[in-house]
Amino acid sequence: MLRFVAVTAVVLFHFEAPGFSGGFLGVDMFFVISGYLITSHIRSEIRNERFKLSSFFLKRIRRLYPALLFTLFATAVVVLFVFPPNLISDFALSLIFSSVYLSNIHFWSGADYFDFESIYKPLLHTWSLSVEEQFYLIWPLFLMLISLRLHARAIVLVGLLSLGLGLVPAFSSSTTFFQFPFRIYEFSIGALLTSAALSSRLVHYRAFVLPVSFLLVGVSLFFSSELDPNPSWGTLAVCLGTAGIISASHPLLQKDTIITAPMLRIGLISYSIYLAHWPLVVVYKTYFPGDISAIGILALILATVIIAEFMYRCIEQPASRISLETGSKALVGMVAGLFIFGLAFQFTHQRIYSTIHHNRGLVAEILDKIPARRDVVQIAESEISQISWPDYNGEKKNILILGDSHAYDVFAALRYSLSPKKYNLTLLSGNSACDPLSSGSINISLDALYENHTNPEATAQKCLDFHQSFLDHVTAQKPDFIVFSEAWRKVSLEFLQATIEELQSVTNAEIVVLGRVPQWVGTPETVFRDFSSVEQLNDSAWSLRHPYFDGIDERLQEIAQETGVTFVLKREVVCPNFKCAVIVGNDLLYSDSQHFSPAGMKYYGERLRDHPSMRSIIEP
Repeated sequence: MLRFVAVTAVVLFHFEAPGFSGGFLGVDMFFVISGYLITSHIRSEIRNERFKLSSFFLKRIRRLYPALLFTLFATAVVVLFVFPPNLISDFALSLIFSSVYLSNIHFWSGADYFDFESIYKPLLHTWSLSVEEQFYLIWPLFLMLISLRLHARAIVLVGLLSLGLGLVPAFSSSTTFFQFPFRIYEFSIGALLTSAALSSRLVHYRAFVLPVSFLLVGVSLFFSSELDPNPSWGTLAVCLGTAGIISASHPLLQKDTIITAPMLRIGLISYSIYLAHWPLVVVYKTYFPGDISAIGILALILATVIIAEFMYRCIEQPASRISLETGSKALVGMVAGLFIFGLAFQFTHQRIYSTIHHNRGLVAEILDKIPARRDVVQIAESEISQISWPDYNGEKKNILILGDSHAYDVFAALRYSLSPKKYNLTLLSGNSACDPLSSGSINISLDALYENHTNPEATAQKCLDFHQSFLDHVTAQKPDFIVFSEAWRKVSLEFLQATIEELQSVTNAEIVVLGRVPQWVGTPETVFRDFSSVEQLNDSAWSLRHPYFDGIDERLQEIAQETGVTFVLKREVVCPNFKCAVIVGNDLLYSDSQHFSPAGMKYYGERLRDHPSMRSIIEP
């Protein structure tokens, strides 16, 4: 039953079903369950002097690898038909890491603002399988090295160390989320249940433990947020609740009735459900960007269950009958074969893609060449450094750009179009972590300001110094012009006016507030994939924007009017008269849903420079 709750929570969360904001904690439930089951098995085998590492690892391979192999192979085939080259290249690397259960390290290493959106990572969900496999490798050795009578104390100790480690501010939220050491406490909570003294005590108080445990799990799944750190109140509550339900061992939870039978079946095939559901979401989102509709949710649920049933009947069950004695070489060969398949895909996917898609139109060919965002910065910096500018002997003007990654786009765009011999351009921040606001302008706590920030690196603690020193950093640049370019959130936007007023009191710089760049409902290679011509794409692009940000522009204009500063609507630069310049010639001007490509930086930089409001300020 617990497996049913855990996998259902995860699936409905990823399918964007309303009410499951904490459904991702189903993974934490699986960690507790694994901690209990694996520790119980290992301790029993050690107690009876029958435990063998080789047999343990072969059983894990037999249980996990066949279904994983099928999932990776099937996903790779689908990706070749569905994804553009740049996303396939990203997938190919993740395939290698997933094949050897190191995908948590891979996805952690790429967990930055410029990485692909998670919805275009079909193997992202394998991070939790990698964490589990690392547990399987380390935990038996840990228990073998410690006396059986000291197991409970050792488990408590490593669990507390792991929990404490996760609370150390020096570790980023992506580190504590993806890395095994910061998840040991969850396995330890389950492992501790194998202590006879604890289990008997919890069973004795079953009437109290069971309802409280279900309450803890329910509150966590329905009220936690994916922006919560690890550990958080939600992770601790769901882990303790799961442990309580396991310990209570109520017979009704395993009784096969007309009501519980479907739930028990879902729990039985939960591994295949978990493997299948996320690639299906990715494929769905590739064709239907934006929120998943109710019909879409039902279709995804049905497809997931059908595929999972097939995998369980045709892959998991037959694999479970492989003999450890006679089939050990085949099992080890499966591990090696999966890794070799990943390497082969890495070296051949471009050639296979070209063979499959040999007759694509101009728009598709342009979309196929989108560089990864991390490469965009390098390309732009290289091109800017090679621009030759005429001599200028006049006084230089200092332009300071404030904001996040949108500020970097403007910073690069203006360097493409403004001579460094006439202008000193400086970027303050240039990432998505901290809002460009002075501490004196923020009248709520920083915890509240960053509570729902989509970037896990944006926290009150990390941004405190930035806000406190904001005015000092600005005035130290002695700017003649200050340009705000930010992916404004509504909560932070309300403090922009006070920040501008503080800047006006400490500097005589001309201040320009830029509107939001039109943001598409998905990446260009997915949103614009079905257009047959560049003209058709540019004519229709405006209708494919997120209309949510129109309200942001209206509020920015009001703030500019109230403070007497200049407002430039980026929409007039990017989409004049509501016709967008997304592709010009053979150049795609976006690199993702909201950032410019190097060609876009150059193209829009010239138009931003020549915008009447900007021109009147920088060259009066």
